[in-house]
Formats: sequence, structure tokens, C-alpha cells
Amino acid sequence: MKRTTQLLLALALLPAAAGAARAQTIWTPLDHRTTVRAEFWHAHFKDNIGAPSSSSGPLFFSLAFPIDQRLAINFELPYARATIDDPFSGANHSESTMGNPYFGLQVGALNKPTSFVGELGLRLAATSESKLEAIIVGLLGEPERMDAFIPKTNTLSAAGDIVIRRPTSSARIRVGVSQLMASKSNGGNNTLIDYGAQASTDVQLFRFGGALTGMYAASGNGSFSERSNHFATGMASVALGGFRPGVSVRLPFDKDIRDFVPWMLGLSLEYEFK
Repeated sequence: MKRTTQLLLALALLPAAAGAARAQTIWTPLDHRTTVRAEFWHAHFKDNIGAPSSSSGPLFFSLAFPIDQRLAINFELPYARATIDDPFSGANHSESTMGNPYFGLQVGALNKPTSFVGELGLRLAATSESKLEAIIVGLLGEPERMDAFIPKTNTLSAAGDIVIRRPTSSARIRVGVSQLMASKSNGGNNTLIDYGAQASTDVQLFRFGGALTGMYAASGNGSFSERSNHFATGMASVALGGFRPGVSVRLPFDKDIRDFVPWMLGLSLEYEFK
């Protein structure tokens, strides 16, 4: 195994050992509208020697499609690409892999000012086990959706959201649980819990938001701090017709992650069908 690969694997295991997984981003719309969304995330390494290039990271293509005022379908297809310049030979190496696709349902009042919305979801194993660099870039670029890039693992998830909607703002409190189902040789079954709160407000064409999220490995060993990760995320976007491009910055609270990856940058493009 190359030195760069060994380094990235060691870094990836820091959050992976303690963290849980969220089936979807907390920015997934929970209202009565059809939305397509593309997201790209990049992990910024404190030590850039042998680190992935700025074009490396996971991509998520998602669709939210309401069936009626109380039921919506979600679909997400993840993809990760890693490009690494070897600092010793100067050679460039790149690889990519499809992630584990997500299929989900939202059940609840999708157009009420205040409502409870439940989520049920399934991720099906599709990640290539041999694409190690791409997997690690996916894990570190978007640690809140680690299950999107864990090989040979199916994930069953459920969550509950209290959603508050106003004409120019929204807020959400969320608690979810995921069951990662893998063979014993691939880590076995693990129960993971995620939780968080998110709020956003519109100022003319602009939208600003923030989120505090946490993840806890319920089936792991060790103290709460050793089995959990926490993040703060800031978001800004602008409405351009039906399109909404946006940028996000995620900051890990945990020192073990922050010492290697102090922040993650996210770019998104959303389109809402009228």
C-alpha cells in the first residue's frame, strides 16, 4: 500500500470509528415541492503533502418528489472521486467509485406551518471495495453521510423531524437511527444515532442558515465523547429563477478530526420545480 494511501486510511478511521451516519443531509427539503439537488464536498487537510487535490471529494445527486401533501419520495446517488499527487514521484493518481444509493419516504404534513415529519430510508451496497482512495475521500468529505461510502453494507434508517415553516424562514429538530448491516468480516451490524437542529432565513433573494449536528455510535465501546462526533455548518445560497446555487462550510468540534481536517467546503446547486 502506498504511503499516501496509508496516511489517508489512518485519518479516515478517526471519525469512522466514532461517528454515526445520517441517511440524508439535514438540508433535504421537508415540504411540498419537487426539488433536484447536486452537492460537492471537499475536505481541507491541514497538511497538504500527499493530500487529495481540490477537485477530490464526494458528489451527491438527489431528488425529492412529493406524492401528495403527506407523502414524498427521496432518491440520492452518491459518487466519489480522488486525485492525489504523489509528493515523491510527482505522479498523479486518480480513481472514482459510485456510492451506496439511497431510497426514502417522508411521511407527515409537508405543507403545514408546524408539523412532525417521519423519514424511512434504505441504502443499498454499491461502493467498490477496491477504490480505497475514493472511499476515504467520500468519508472525510461528508462525514455525516458515511454510510454512503461504506462497502458491502446496507443501511436501514428512520428519523423524526419537528419542522417549523414560515414565509421567510424555517427550522427543524431531528433525531434519527440507522442500522448498518454488514457481514462479520466487514464490521458486522452497527446501530448509529444522529441528531441535530437547523434554521434558515431568507433576505430578499438570499438564504442564510446554520446547523448543529451530532452523531453517536450506540453499538460501540468507550465514553460518549469517544463514540460521538459533532459539527457546525453554515450555509448561504441565492435564488436565481428556479435555481439556487449555494456554499456551505462545516467545522468539526472534535479535536481528533480538526487536527487533520479543520473544515469541509460544500458547493450545491438546487432546482425547484414550480
